[in-house]
Amino acid sequence: MSSLHRLAMIVGVCLIAASAFAQVINVRVNGADLTPVASGDPIDVSIVDQAVNTIRLLGTTGETDIGRLRIHGAVPAEGRIDVLIGTVNEEPNATFPNEVDDVLLSAGRHWGGMEFDNAALQGHTRVAFAISGDLKALPATPASGQVEAGQIYRGQVGGSAFADIRTNSSFAFPDGEQIAPYVDFNRDGSENAFDIESVESALNGICP
Repeated sequence: MSSLHRLAMIVGVCLIAASAFAQVINVRVNGADLTPVASGDPIDVSIVDQAVNTIRLLGTTGETDIGRLRIHGAVPAEGRIDVLIGTVNEEPNATFPNEVDDVLLSAGRHWGGMEFDNAALQGHTRVAFAISGDLKALPATPASGQVEAGQIYRGQVGGSAFADIRTNSSFAFPDGEQIAPYVDFNRDGSENAFDIESVESALNGICP
């Protein structure tokens, strides 16, 4: 085998290895995988045919940053969108936790939050999320790290929250309150579950 052929084989193996360990966000909509998004880049999901009702984001490594999720379009025909950032601990294939106290496994490190291009769509969306790092603005979308949704079903922040968590919905979710009974919030290195009053103080204002 010539030196050129050996070099080509080495380069090919290196490229395959680099691809396998690439830090990307896997995006799954209604059970179908979309094109992965690079770590920290914004993630755009469009509700085109009004059939979308589940969105799930999961990083390939614990160091992957989840870019800002931007949801566009109209309210889906089924009336609600479930957004899961992470994995349900005991049900890795689940599209959303069955119970508000189901423990989630982190989607990645930091998260840039989520937004909508219209209030009606926001009002019909509930989110459950878990990250090991901070909730904050990321370099690719520096304007805000805020989380906006109709209902915060569950939230786990391993680091600090440097952005607001806000709900705004007139939609009657079957689970009752717009904000979950508690959010796991870790500012000082210990894991704690807070009730709404504690979370409001810790995050400096969760606005229902």
